[in-house]
Amino acid sequence: MKPIINILMHLLNHILKILLFIPIVSVSALPIDLTKEDIYLKKGFSEEWIQCLPKEDKSWKKIDGVLNGERSLQVPELLKNEIPKRNFLSWKEWKSEEFTFVTSFTISEKDLNLKEPLGLYLAIIGVNWRVYLNGSLLRVEEFLTQDGQVEIGRNIRRVLIPILPSNLKVGTNILAFKIIGNPTDVNTGFFRSKPYLIDTYNTLSEHRFDAISLILIFLYLAAGFFHLFIFFLRPKDSYNLYFSLLCFSLFLFNFLRSYTASDLITDSFFISRLEIAAIFSLVPFFSALMNTLLKGQPGKFTLFVTSYTVAFIFLLTIAPIPFVEDMLNVWNIITMTIPLPFYFGRICIEYFHTVKDKKQEKNSPNLLSAMVSSLLKTIPGNLLIGTLVIATCSTFDILDNLLWNTGVVLVRYGFFAFVVGITAILINRFLDVHRKIERLNIELEKNIEDLSQANQQITRSEEKYRLLVEGTNDIIFTLDKDWNFLSMNKSAKQHLGMQADKLVRTSLFALIHTTPIERKKTIRLIREKLKEFTQTKNPINFKISLLSAFNAEPREFQLHLEYIGKEEILGKASRVLEDALLKYIKEETQAYEIENYLLLAEDMSRRLVRNLERHLNSDDITSIRVSLREIIINAIEHGNLQLTFEEKTQALIEDNYPEFLKSRQLDPVLGNRKVKIEYTLDSEKVIYQIEDEGNGFDHKKIRKKKTEDLNLELEAHGRGIKMTEEIFDAVEYNEKGNSVTLMKKLKTTD
Repeated sequence: MKPIINILMHLLNHILKILLFIPIVSVSALPIDLTKEDIYLKKGFSEEWIQCLPKEDKSWKKIDGVLNGERSLQVPELLKNEIPKRNFLSWKEWKSEEFTFVTSFTISEKDLNLKEPLGLYLAIIGVNWRVYLNGSLLRVEEFLTQDGQVEIGRNIRRVLIPILPSNLKVGTNILAFKIIGNPTDVNTGFFRSKPYLIDTYNTLSEHRFDAISLILIFLYLAAGFFHLFIFFLRPKDSYNLYFSLLCFSLFLFNFLRSYTASDLITDSFFISRLEIAAIFSLVPFFSALMNTLLKGQPGKFTLFVTSYTVAFIFLLTIAPIPFVEDMLNVWNIITMTIPLPFYFGRICIEYFHTVKDKKQEKNSPNLLSAMVSSLLKTIPGNLLIGTLVIATCSTFDILDNLLWNTGVVLVRYGFFAFVVGITAILINRFLDVHRKIERLNIELEKNIEDLSQANQQITRSEEKYRLLVEGTNDIIFTLDKDWNFLSMNKSAKQHLGMQADKLVRTSLFALIHTTPIERKKTIRLIREKLKEFTQTKNPINFKISLLSAFNAEPREFQLHLEYIGKEEILGKASRVLEDALLKYIKEETQAYEIENYLLLAEDMSRRLVRNLERHLNSDDITSIRVSLREIIINAIEHGNLQLTFEEKTQALIEDNYPEFLKSRQLDPVLGNRKVKIEYTLDSEKVIYQIEDEGNGFDHKKIRKKKTEDLNLELEAHGRGIKMTEEIFDAVEYNEKGNSVTLMKKLKTTD
């Protein structure tokens, strides 16, 4: 039993030695992570302080090393109790002061004897500074005025300093930094927490070389020039210009964050201002691009964003560097609360519109497929993906800038994904335009061929037109939307005795013949017909009397109107000639039942006198027609629809008579009433009986009044009664007053 225990103890001893040896190797082996080492900070500087670690000196502030490398080494934060407190957005410029950082690291003999030279890598250091190793000066970046104030900033990223073997020693080595800068400026000290390394110079050179950043820089630059070139080719596609400006801003931002910018430009203050200006310009360019892609133009919100961005950039040129850092924080907050939510909402609305359209298509039967299709195949969907990526990355970077200071800058990758996506969208648009041009070329060739055939057909059509329009006996004309003649054929001379070219621009209503008393009512009825025609766009036919230059006698025409465009009207006026069979008529009896439409009164009155031409002259026939029309209108308005004289007068004054009449026509009781008309013609007389379904009126009282009194009182019933008594030989009303019988003796021609 005892030999077994001895063997187990021997094995355990070897295991412990191995475990204890591992951390020793890890501490001394390259690379050396300086963030794991304790570092000491003190206000001021003395060369005596850089020779050893001040472990027991309480005047130094100790910052413990951390395993994860996340610690802040900003002077304003570490010595906040020893330096003046700066208020947010304070314009005051503080004098530069000196600060000393001291830390240590351990080098083994093996590492010291490496054939490769070593180097010191600093993530960032500022604002002016010196680096010492074991008391020897490694690098100086000081640009001071005579009174010791910082004149040119040297806040540099990715600093790589070579270390000579003579500067090192086996065991503990003392690394010290002299920092000069504004004590309230966050850039004074080490703004980023990691990495801070000691390793072989070649290894650190590879670490310093950021291939991703270099690729992004050249891709943004190439994309900017490419789309600027496309814009010059197609200036109307302004989104190419805004996208190229966005790419140039991203190029400038990424370039200024590289160590190459510090090598080329000495003043880091200028670099910082230019870098933040590039950040500020991203929002207006992004805004203009979004609005142009979605709405076709930048819009008012882009103008608003551009306005405050210009104000911010102007302040950059004159503000102290600490104030500039505060401006960046303000801009971050504004961007998170105004532009990003606004455009995210705008893009979401456009996306859901495309989803709705896709949902209605046959190939997208359900909501999920419509959402996926819209997300991947439409501009709003692609923009939504890109915006979500940028918003996520921007939110992280803004929080990192305010809270963590890790220096990851995730937004540059987000913008890269967005730029790639937008580039794909714009290239697809360009290819679509190219394909459309090819299709248009093919269609153009076909259209040219079709046009040649069409020209031949037009030539033949013109010949037919001359035969149909100029060769016809009817008046052919066109009207504009205001009923003015635009053109007229030569038949106007034959029928109206007027030159066609002199009638152009004349109103149709100027040619309508009627008596002065009846003109207003006749024009109103015709306007009602034309109003219905313009609303329905359906062809219309009606009879009309037109003025004639032949002895000033009117001539009756059948008018046909139809639309030949959105606003142009084609018309034909045909003479209403005596029916060839009229001379054979001995007797005629007809009965009608019409609805309560005033337009029917005009048509019906013309129909009722059509067969009187062989018995009466044109003046008598016109008087009978006008009288019949008046009686029928009275039967509709005052009989069936029960309109009082006062109601009609008020509606005419207020210019809403058609709407008032329509309300009565739509009444379920009054609107369903009918006007009955019976007509009998023989060789000796013509008899008309007109009856409505109203309550009637006191015709005896009205017939006792004189015509002059009626005209003064403007009573419609009275004028109609007196007119009929003057024209007809007999006028008889029933007792109720809702039916009238009219008789006119005829001249016999036998």
